[in-house]
Amino acid sequence: MALVVAGCYALYSFHYFRQQRDVIRNLECDLKNEKRRVSDLIQSIEEEESKNGRATNGCNDIASKNAVSTVPIGKIESVYRLCVGTPRQGMLAPSSRGRVVLDTTRIRPDSLDALEQYSHLWIVFIFHLNTNKDAVKKAESSGYQTFPSKVRPPALGGKRVGVFATRTPHRPAPIGFSLCKIDSIDKKNFCVNVSGLDLVDGTPVLDIKPYVPHYDSVGFDPLNVPNDLNVPNWVASGLEKRREVIIKEQAEKDLRQIAEAGLFDFYGRKKCANLETTEDALRNMRSCVIEVLAADVRSSYQTKKARKGKSQAGLTLKVKKNLNDNKTKISTQQLDNLLIHFSVEVVEVEYLDDDPGRNSGCNDRVIIHKFEVIGT
Repeated sequence: MALVVAGCYALYSFHYFRQQRDVIRNLECDLKNEKRRVSDLIQSIEEEESKNGRATNGCNDIASKNAVSTVPIGKIESVYRLCVGTPRQGMLAPSSRGRVVLDTTRIRPDSLDALEQYSHLWIVFIFHLNTNKDAVKKAESSGYQTFPSKVRPPALGGKRVGVFATRTPHRPAPIGFSLCKIDSIDKKNFCVNVSGLDLVDGTPVLDIKPYVPHYDSVGFDPLNVPNDLNVPNWVASGLEKRREVIIKEQAEKDLRQIAEAGLFDFYGRKKCANLETTEDALRNMRSCVIEVLAADVRSSYQTKKARKGKSQAGLTLKVKKNLNDNKTKISTQQLDNLLIHFSVEVVEVEYLDDDPGRNSGCNDRVIIHKFEVIGT
């Protein structure tokens, strides 16, 4: 009897597991077919997106190749909670207040050292609350491959002008800058308290830079500086220094021959839309060379390299031979299509112990020995 029961159980089990095996096989087959269907669907969607990408996504392909990625260093906390009512420029509301709160997970607290020596700073930020998304989508859907190019400034009463002729937040790259007054620096809470602000609360900050009127203000008069405008002494004094630049006779001849041959990229009638004469091109190129080398105050390390003739324009442009004699130490620098061969002479000057120009080479003399055409 026991054998009969065992046999029946075994037969039942055999048929049951066989049935379950068939069920599993059917499910596997269905799953395989479903995977194939989903794969075909995904491929179809991708092909459709790819086909429409040129018309609907503008310059996405180009943008993806040339994209620059960056992460905000902090954010703005300000009196402005909404875009509406925020002034066009912060200095129009000098009593407005806010603060730049830096991200302590990315920026070290000592990054703020010496910033208190300045009176103002630039804030580089992202327009994160732009309201022109519908306009961008409309431009994309109609086949435009560029960002909408015209905007209506409020002051023009509806008239359109080019986006780059305005400071609209609706820009191809929604990045802005704002000039603010530094009220105080709170290193404990890692923030900069500012006034004269035009940024909405929560605005992502990409960078902050000190305001230096000598650079940033056209027509700045160093003899008539407003009382509320401050920069460190090492900045102000350094901006006043220019190195003496001497162009030797042979170098003058080289430069004239190059100008007459029209080999400059940015000077002369051959390549410039302003139809500059040869004499104008020669004069302007010469002035550019002198201005650049006169103001080329370098780090202590780079100054030593230039004095030793080891400062070269690039690895492929190294000049290893001396031009005058074995004692002359020649460095090179590239400007436009020119390779400038020059040496640096140390001018003996008495420095104060704390003079920042001691190792900068700001009082050196630059002697240009030769101009050479490259890249043509």
